[in-house]
Amino acid sequence: MDFFVERNLMEIRRFEGRINFDAHLHSDVEIIYLKRGKGGVHVGSEEYAAEEGDFVVIFPNQIHRYTGSHDNMGKISIAPYAMLHEYNEFLSSNIPVSPIVHDAGRNIKKLYKMLFREYDLFDKEICRGILLAVLGMLFAKMEFVSIKRENNSSIDVILQYCSENYRNDINIDSVARELHISRSYISHIFSEKLKINFRDYINSLRVSCAQNILKKSEDSITEIAGRAGFDSVRTFNRAFLKYTGTTPSEYRKK
Repeated sequence: MDFFVERNLMEIRRFEGRINFDAHLHSDVEIIYLKRGKGGVHVGSEEYAAEEGDFVVIFPNQIHRYTGSHDNMGKISIAPYAMLHEYNEFLSSNIPVSPIVHDAGRNIKKLYKMLFREYDLFDKEICRGILLAVLGMLFAKMEFVSIKRENNSSIDVILQYCSENYRNDINIDSVARELHISRSYISHIFSEKLKINFRDYINSLRVSCAQNILKKSEDSITEIAGRAGFDSVRTFNRAFLKYTGTTPSEYRKK
């Protein structure tokens, strides 16, 4: 899965399959129901264990990845933030203490499975209603930490600039100069809103870029490291292992 997920802003995307995805980030809400097996859920720098029957809820703009047993299987839905306007204020002002919901109960599972039935195109509101109900029931079983609500347009500008310039020699000071935003505010956005420091965020973008190049190119590891924005192979290898759990060479072999 690419780091930034291409999406239709008015559709809920639904998938079924193995839960084992590389590090990625998007402005959507992601829900996973683990039907079978086990999985590791990595959000920012934290790792959580998911068991069969658990739900996972990922809030917008949280870097996350999944590692799972070879036999795991789950149902995944990804809903655009703009489509969930009833929860927009809550989603932008809170983050979960843990993304895992254990013992969700039969009613939530049955309702969530309804989301994966075949509805006609004109019944998108049915899917939206089901998802809103599922989210409300899951939220009631989760614990949250309040965060200061920020101007989302400023966050979008900062993230967009990073996504366009991460291959360059970029740091908080250069972003602050280019965007005319204070350095302390940018640092605050990453530490308090995204729960990741700026350097780790940029490296995660570079790793995602490198993953795509490794899949499509026979270039050397050194060349790929440079194309993705890393200043040394050593830094590249360390960051790649951190975000994917494997080295670039092993990833290419797979």
